[in-house]
Amino acid sequence: MTVKEAVCMYMQAEKIKSALIWVNHLTEALKGLAPGDQKGAEEMIRTMVHMIASEIYLSKNMLASDAWGQAEKKIELALVMINSGVAYESSHPITQALSQVTSICHRSAQILKENNLI
Repeated sequence: MTVKEAVCMYMQAEKIKSALIWVNHLTEALKGLAPGDQKGAEEMIRTMVHMIASEIYLSKNMLASDAWGQAEKKIELALVMINSGVAYESSHPITQALSQVTSICHRSAQILKENNLI
């Protein structure tokens, strides 16, 4: 991975990590909502997960890297769960995606450290 790729990878990973943390909090909050409010919250979760999937797809193609493949699979699983009406159970694959993205961030940060950029 070049330094330029590491910078892009780090930037994208940090952005995606933040979104994954937010959506994971939303899935946890979903459990405590009244049934009428849950429908709107599920739509918000679905929208955010689609946005995350788009960012992962962009990262995978922009950087020509398969490092994003596992995170992409976990987000696809989360979308299937959300679309199946069990959005509250999607926190597990979202957490797994977060772990994958954190690993990507760590690897790119190592390259940036080796080049004294951070």
